[in-house]
Amino acid sequence: MDKKLKTYEQELLNKMNTKAMLIIQIEETLHKIKLPMDKNVLYDMGEDELAGLLEMLNSAKENRKKYVKDETNDSNSIELSSFKREMSNLEVAIDCLEWVATDFQLDPNHEDYCGFINLDPVDFQNPQWVEFFSTLHKTHRYFQIVFDHFGLELESAVDTEVIIKRK
Repeated sequence: MDKKLKTYEQELLNKMNTKAMLIIQIEETLHKIKLPMDKNVLYDMGEDELAGLLEMLNSAKENRKKYVKDETNDSNSIELSSFKREMSNLEVAIDCLEWVATDFQLDPNHEDYCGFINLDPVDFQNPQWVEFFSTLHKTHRYFQIVFDHFGLELESAVDTEVIIKRK
């Protein structure tokens, strides 16, 4: 039986194929650098978010080529690359913003819902979180894809105060 797809079916199939291709490329890149990531996060992302993440990974890969030194032939002697630092920063951003997104102040079903959360970076115990939130006023654009993924928006930020709201 020869069944021809309708236009909307073909468009849907093309979108699914594009999204699957982006996810596979991201997974392969993350696997190469041995960086774990919850694959469900990837599956929940839209096509534009996936393309942005892949672009960031490829950009970081290019930066890695500039900064990695191979002092000997021993692979253990390669210094920590810019690429791995950037991936670490991305993981920290995901952890921090996931925590923000699940806070009761941003949950419209909670009785103490505010619609925004006001943070003082020094209140965190984790030094990576302190650094992430205290530099967010400078680095926000690099993590826009993570903000978008969690439905968050940066209302305002300085090194001592960050206000994030739900989109």
